[in-house]
Amino acid sequence: MRNYILLAIALLFGCLTNNNPTASEHPPLPKLRSESNEIEVFQSTYCWFSLQFGKCVDYVSPDEQLKDQMPTIVSPEEEITIIFSYKPKEGTLHLSQWKQGEPVNILIDENKFKVPAEQGEYIYILRGNWEEGDSSYVFKLKVAD
Repeated sequence: MRNYILLAIALLFGCLTNNNPTASEHPPLPKLRSESNEIEVFQSTYCWFSLQFGKCVDYVSPDEQLKDQMPTIVSPEEEITIIFSYKPKEGTLHLSQWKQGEPVNILIDENKFKVPAEQGEYIYILRGNWEEGDSSYVFKLKVAD
């Protein structure tokens, strides 16, 4: 009888954590979409603590992390939408453009932002906070006509 009770508890715990985003070992990876493309996003520095896991991982600078990655091509002033399956805490989502080794804040309005009008390559850092911790992500865009 005792073994059945322990088995039932183990199964219940497994069912509760399998569909729970907080049971994940890693933060959720966002999807970014332009009007014409899905933008490749890369996990960057994070600290994440869930029921079974806990760790902090530090990555290199965004430009170093993305140096071998091809940018996603977008049009000038194109709107980009940020989508999370497990949303960060209200008011904690921040976006920066990496310029000459320093982050410069970019306005996000209702999980959307516009890329610059000027052509060129741009590196971005997206950050958010959850109950389980915080995470940053990096991506590279090329603005071209």
